[in-house]
Amino acid sequence: EIPVTSQKENEVVETVEKEEAVVEKKKEEDTKEGFLPFFAQVMMGTAKNITDEVQKQEQQQQKEEVVEVVESPAPAPPSPPPPVPTLSPQEKAIAEAKALRAQAEKARLEAEKMDAILTLEKVSKLESKLEAAQKGGDKKDEVTSIREQINVLQMKLRGETMETTPSSTTTAAVKKDEEMNLITTSSTTSDSTTTTTQEEKKAENPTIPSLSYTEIQDRVDKFKNSPKFMRQLVAKTADFDFTDIDSINTTALIIQLYEDEQKAIRLMETSSTTDFTNVQVEEGSGKPKFTPEQIEQKAKDVSRLPQFVKNLYGDDANNDTAIALSLLEDDYKEEQQRKNRGGWFGSSPSSDGDDKKKDGDDKNPISAGNGGLFAELKRRREEMSELDAMVESLYPKTTRKEDEGPSEAQVNKLVSDVLTKSTVPFMPSGKPEAVPGGFLIRGTVTKTSSSSSSKDDDEDGNSKFEGDNLIEAIDQTIERNAPALKDSMSVFYVADPYPQEEELGPGVWPPVLFVTGPDVWRGPQQIAGTIVSGLGLATLWYTAIESFLLNPTFMARADEQLALADSGLTPDLGWLNESAGPLFLFLLCIQLAHDTAHRLVANAYKMEITIPTFVPSLVTGIASSVTTLKAPPKNKQALFDFAFAGPFTGMILSLIALYFGLVLTVSTDAASYANLPALPVQFLRESALGGGIIDGVLGQGVLDALPPVTGATSASGAGAGLASANNLPLHPLAIAGYISLNLSALSLLPFGRTDGGRMSLALFGRNGSPPVGLITSLLLFLRGAFGSDLILFYTTYILFFQNEPEIPLRNEVDEVDFSRILLATVSGVLVLLTLLPMD
Repeated sequence: EIPVTSQKENEVVETVEKEEAVVEKKKEEDTKEGFLPFFAQVMMGTAKNITDEVQKQEQQQQKEEVVEVVESPAPAPPSPPPPVPTLSPQEKAIAEAKALRAQAEKARLEAEKMDAILTLEKVSKLESKLEAAQKGGDKKDEVTSIREQINVLQMKLRGETMETTPSSTTTAAVKKDEEMNLITTSSTTSDSTTTTTQEEKKAENPTIPSLSYTEIQDRVDKFKNSPKFMRQLVAKTADFDFTDIDSINTTALIIQLYEDEQKAIRLMETSSTTDFTNVQVEEGSGKPKFTPEQIEQKAKDVSRLPQFVKNLYGDDANNDTAIALSLLEDDYKEEQQRKNRGGWFGSSPSSDGDDKKKDGDDKNPISAGNGGLFAELKRRREEMSELDAMVESLYPKTTRKEDEGPSEAQVNKLVSDVLTKSTVPFMPSGKPEAVPGGFLIRGTVTKTSSSSSSKDDDEDGNSKFEGDNLIEAIDQTIERNAPALKDSMSVFYVADPYPQEEELGPGVWPPVLFVTGPDVWRGPQQIAGTIVSGLGLATLWYTAIESFLLNPTFMARADEQLALADSGLTPDLGWLNESAGPLFLFLLCIQLAHDTAHRLVANAYKMEITIPTFVPSLVTGIASSVTTLKAPPKNKQALFDFAFAGPFTGMILSLIALYFGLVLTVSTDAASYANLPALPVQFLRESALGGGIIDGVLGQGVLDALPPVTGATSASGAGAGLASANNLPLHPLAIAGYISLNLSALSLLPFGRTDGGRMSLALFGRNGSPPVGLITSLLLFLRGAFGSDLILFYTTYILFFQNEPEIPLRNEVDEVDFSRILLATVSGVLVLLTLLPMD
C-alpha cells in the first residue's frame, strides 16, 4: 500500500514536470521564429548564453523545495469566510513554485539583458577603434587584436561555443567579414530543406557586414511606419512567410531583406562580364545565339541571386537557365545600345550609322531605358581619363567628328616628316597621345636662325609671334614634305588641357600641338538659318508695331479697326504698317552695321564666316545675330578684333541714334508728338546708361511714374502730356537706338560662341574663359529673375543655344597686345553701365 504522502508527492512532481514540458515546448516554438538576432532572443526569453547546467540546478532546487513543502504535515485549514475560496496544500505549493520560478526567470532575463547591452557597447567601441586604426594605418597586429576581441564578443552574443585553439582565432582575425557576420551565422528557417552548414554559408558569403543594433532598429521603425499595403508588398516580395502583417517578425524580415540586398550587390560586383564579340544573330528573328559556356556561366551567377529577385521572373522563378537567357539578352541589347546612343533621352539614333537595321530587324535597337543623355554623359565621364574629360569640356563637338580624325599612322608621319625637320621650331618630347578627336603632341619650341633676331622680340628675346611662326613653318613643311597630310588633319598650337604637375608654374600653362581632323566647323545650316532669320525679322516687325500700339492714340484707332472686323467689315491697318516701317528699318540698319563690321574684319584677316542668322525675340525683336566661323582664325588677336568690331560698332551707332532721336523728340510739335511710338518706362529704367541719356535730354525725372493726362501739350513737355503712367512716347530713332544699345551690350557678355565669349577666349584663354562665363551667367540669371525680362530671356537663350566653346584657333598661345586689353576694358564698362538698372 502506497503511503498518502508519497502519492501527494508524486502528484506534485508530475504537475511540475508537465509545466516544465509546456515551458520547454514554448521555447522550441520560439526558436522556430527564424534567424532571430541576439537582441530579439534577449527580449523574447530565448537567449542561449546561460548554460544548461545552471538551468538544471535551478530546476532541481525548485523540485526539492516543492517536495519539502509536501512532506511537512499539512495543518488543518482554518475555516475561511464563505466568499473566499480555500486552496489545498498541493495547489498552494504549486502556486509558490510558480512564483519562485517566475522570479528566477525574471532575474535571469534582466541579467542577460544587462549583459547583452554591456557587450553591445563594448562591440560598438571596438568597431570605432578598429575604423580609426584602419584609417590611421596602424600596425596589422593591433588591427588583428581588435578584430579578435570583436569576434569573441559577438560569438558570446550569439551563444556559440568559443574555441580556444590558435588556428580558429587567427582565422577569425584574418577573415573579418566572415566572423563578424551575425546575420549569416544566426539565420536558419524552420522550413529549410538545405543541408548546407553554417561554415559553408560563411564561405559563400564572406563579405556581408553586420548591421549594428541602431541600424536594424532604424530599419524596423521605418518598416513599421510604412503603410500596411506597402509592408505586405515588401514581405511578399521577400518571400517571407506570414499570416498577419501586424504580427510579423519584423526584425527577422529586415535582416532577411538586408541579406538579400547585400547578396545582390555582391553578385553585381563579382558577376563575370560576358563577351559578345563573336555572338551570331539569327536570320529573320534577329535574336542573338549564345554559346553553352555563356549560358552556363550566367546560370551560375543566377543561382546566387536571392529568391525574391528570381520571383520577379514569374513562371521562370525556379528555372535558372531561363533567367540566364533573359539576362544575356538584356546585356546584349544594352551593349548594342551603348554603341548607338543619341538624343536628349537616348531615343534617337547616332550619326555614325551603327543603328541602322541589320538582317531584317525592324526594331530600333535604341530604347528609352538606356538612361538618356545625362546618364550617358555620366558613364562617359567615369570611363574616360581626366585628360580626355578636359579635352571634351574645352573644345566643341565639331572637333570630334566620327571617322574624320587623323589616324595614328598619319600623326606619326607628321612627327617624322615635319616636326623633326630643322625648318620647324618645335622639338617633340614624346609619342603622340590620343585624345577625343585627335592627338596631343607635347614638346618645346626652339628658335630658328630666321627668327633669332627680330624687332618683334620682347625684352627677353622671345618672339611675340612665336605661335604664328611655328604654325606657318608647320604648314610650309607639310606642303613641301608631306602634301598628303594637308587634307587629312589640322594642327593647332594650344595650351595643354591637362599639363603634368612638374610642368606647371606661376602663370605657366605649357603649350602643345593639338592635331584634329581637317574640318572643325559644324557645317552649313542654310535651311535652318533661313527659317530662323525669317522668324527674327517677323518678331522685329512685331516689336516695331508694338511700340506704336503703346501710344494711346494708335491703340484707339486699332481698336476701331478690330471692331469693324468683328462686325464682318474689312479692317484697314495699312496706316499702322506705314507708321512702323521707319522704326523697323532703323533697328535693322543698326544690326546690319553690326554684322558688316564683322565682315570687314573677317576679310582683313582672311577669315571664313557664314551669313548672319537673326535670332527672334519677343522682347527686343531679335536677340542677336549669329555669325559662325567656317575656319579656324589665325590667332587670338584676329579673333578678338573680329568679335569686338560688331558689337562695338553697334553700340556707338546706338548711342548716336538714341541721342539724336531724343533731340528730335524734343523738337517735335504737339500734333506729331501725339503719333510717336512709346516704350514702357520700366523698360527704359533697366539701363543706367540709356535711361541717364534720356533723363539728360528730355529733363530730369521724366522716367519717374507719370499720371495719365488727357490732351496734348507742347513738345517741351517731352512726353509729359500723352504719356501714360507706364509708357513714354519717343521718336522712332530714339527707340531704335535704345533697343540696339541693349542688344549690343548683351552680345558683349562672355558666353560660349557669342562675341563676348570670343573676346573672353582671346583675353583669358581656353582654360580661363569658362569660369568667367559661369560667374557672369549666375549674376545675369539673378538680375533677370529679379526684374528684367530682357536679360532673363537672353540668358536662357545663350545657355541652351550658344553655350558651346568656340572652335580652336591655329595659335592659342600668343597673347593679345595691351591696346586690345584697353578696348576690352572700355567695352566692359559700357556693358555694365548699359545693363545695370537706374535704381
